[in-house]
Amino acid sequence: MDFYCLWTPPSCPDGYALYKPEKDGRTCYGLTTDEQLSTDENHCSSTDHKLLRKALPKDLFTIDAIRNIDGDVFIEGESIFESFWAPKVERPYDFNVPEEIKDSSPERSWTDALKSAGFEIENQATPAHFKFDPSICESGLTQHIGIFGVFGSRRLASKKPVVKLFISEDNYLLKWVFHLGSSSGNNDTHSFTLGAVKDGMKENEEEIWLEDYVIPSSLEFELFISCDDSNLIVNFNGKWTAELPYNATNLKDVSEVQIVGSLNILKGGLSGMGCLSLAPNGRVLANFGTTCMEETKKSVCEYQACYTDEGFECRFPFEYKEVERKACIQDDLFKPWCPTKLNEEDGSIEEWGYCIEDCPVEDFIPVCLDPPPIPRLAKFKTVEDNFNSSWFQIENKTSSYRLYNTHIRLHYPTWPFDANNITDNVEIFVADVNDVSNISRLYEVQEENDTVSYSCQIGYVLKDSHDIEVTAVCKNGSWEYNFNETLVCVPVYCDEIVPIAPNDSMSYVHNAEERKINDTDWNSYLKELTYTCPEGSVLEYPNVTDEQVNQITEFQVRCDADRHWRPVLDHIQFPFTPIMPRCIAINCTDPPIDIESNGLAFRKWTEEEGNPRPYATKIVYQCTREGWGYPSSGLNTTLSVCLADGTWNTTTIESCVKLDCPSQPPPGHEGPGAERVYGLYQTRYRCKNGYMFSNGDFPYWYNKCLPNRVWEQPDQPISCMKRRCTDAPPDAPLAHEIIWPHRPSDN
Repeated sequence: MDFYCLWTPPSCPDGYALYKPEKDGRTCYGLTTDEQLSTDENHCSSTDHKLLRKALPKDLFTIDAIRNIDGDVFIEGESIFESFWAPKVERPYDFNVPEEIKDSSPERSWTDALKSAGFEIENQATPAHFKFDPSICESGLTQHIGIFGVFGSRRLASKKPVVKLFISEDNYLLKWVFHLGSSSGNNDTHSFTLGAVKDGMKENEEEIWLEDYVIPSSLEFELFISCDDSNLIVNFNGKWTAELPYNATNLKDVSEVQIVGSLNILKGGLSGMGCLSLAPNGRVLANFGTTCMEETKKSVCEYQACYTDEGFECRFPFEYKEVERKACIQDDLFKPWCPTKLNEEDGSIEEWGYCIEDCPVEDFIPVCLDPPPIPRLAKFKTVEDNFNSSWFQIENKTSSYRLYNTHIRLHYPTWPFDANNITDNVEIFVADVNDVSNISRLYEVQEENDTVSYSCQIGYVLKDSHDIEVTAVCKNGSWEYNFNETLVCVPVYCDEIVPIAPNDSMSYVHNAEERKINDTDWNSYLKELTYTCPEGSVLEYPNVTDEQVNQITEFQVRCDADRHWRPVLDHIQFPFTPIMPRCIAINCTDPPIDIESNGLAFRKWTEEEGNPRPYATKIVYQCTREGWGYPSSGLNTTLSVCLADGTWNTTTIESCVKLDCPSQPPPGHEGPGAERVYGLYQTRYRCKNGYMFSNGDFPYWYNKCLPNRVWEQPDQPISCMKRRCTDAPPDAPLAHEIIWPHRPSDN
């Protein structure tokens, strides 16, 4: 037994008739009018409503009711492959609408006709073949041959997939071959070749390289062959296309499409966009190519009336807020609704209801009916501060807060509308900062993807966070947010643990400890610390300045608005993520001194292009012969060192000479003022301040290189003693005496 919905009978458009056996009980059928044929390319539409569409036959009774005895008429249905037909119009709530339109003709044969005639194959292993239809070349590229399958998992290189438009054993109008890793075998890139074969000889063959193509794990394979009046066009996997010229007179000689090689065919045959029509005898016909674009062929249209959930028919079109509407709307009620009774004189809404779920809706947008969460309000007489909100304002009172807003008033369908009076001023008072339950009075409903924001005043941040501003977004009817509703705005104080140098930087020093002693608010908003790079390094300033030239060694780090310590540098400004800069070594930009390769000395360093010569780099020069050294030191090695200013400590390297005394003279005395100055023939010594040599020499004593090539004092210099005056002082004046406590003895 069939059951039908009983509605108030729908008001079918002129020329349409209610088909009562339709299970929804509210569908009327009719044909395209002559006016629609000339003005409406979709054939089934109206300027007054959105309730018309092409008819979709669901059973034989429907077919019998809608067939046109005067000729074929279009019905709903389209195809991308000849044996698969689907509705073009979405029908999510219709009764018994299939995803695939099966054969609905009395003969039950139209969807299998091509397969039965040999023009399609399905689920076959190679070798496989199906008939070729030359009419595809007359379809304006709307039809083609389609082959869907999967590559074989083995022997793909030895059993190459091949597709042929077969004429005879030695003649192919087209031959397509897939090559694993190219035809030449010396390249990992896959390719295919496309050409023709005439009397066993290749013609017009071209190789197409499949750059970046990787055979998918699913091994999926697609090939389409289409044609116009001069070229066969092949597309592989929707990306790579090649053309092959042909003689149109040879089309009639092609008998079939042959497929061989390592392939499994899921579906093959004629393919392309198609449409359905209904013959006068009730048979459903499959149409392709230009047939689907016939402008004089009418369509069977169905009018599905829209009703409210109380069973009353919607009235379209109608005017709401001075705008004409042709379908259900959700304005102000946030659920699709429509008028069921309009005033006959002015068209105003007198009665309305909520639309059932399959009615068309104009611009349906999900909304958030409830207000979004907000941070906590500031407690009175504390350091806390209130936030700024994007959807209401806050005013401080003596013992409460005034929250207020101006928003668009919600309208009711039957109310008169005045475009000059659409807003309300709303306010609430809050004495308990933990109770804002009546804030919904301030709320204006937000739509999908609308965002609200809350921001602290400058110098304040949400407690225990680095957030100055937080947001909430309306998604699928509810609010998505990532902040804690108990947070409140508090004064900015940065962490007492201050930033350190990055891992790839030289360490720097700062004055944080000194600031802590001298300033109790040293880490509050806008307070700064001074950072200094170590000796021999400078501040890296990428893309802005030449560090080697300007040599900036000091920078400030500020407690910024987001409670982050942030370097005060042009390229790291708020609100960008604070990144501590690097201190990089000064480089000696000039190369070190080179020396002549004469066998007497060599340099223990090799220049490497691109490698820096940073501060403290040491270049060693060494005399190669025993007993030879550098004149200024007597040593057989000397150094060139990169200094903190980016220069080398020496501009010349002495020549190695043979030393009269090969061994080094003894080291000098220790203490302030003491020195030893090497000489090839004699080395000069000096005692520390206030001392003289014990042999009476002052200020210098010379250690001489003797003819036997040893130093006069080879182990240590002459000892030092305190200086003293040996001559008698002047005579004492009259009535004076001489007091000389440490007078030297005569001995």
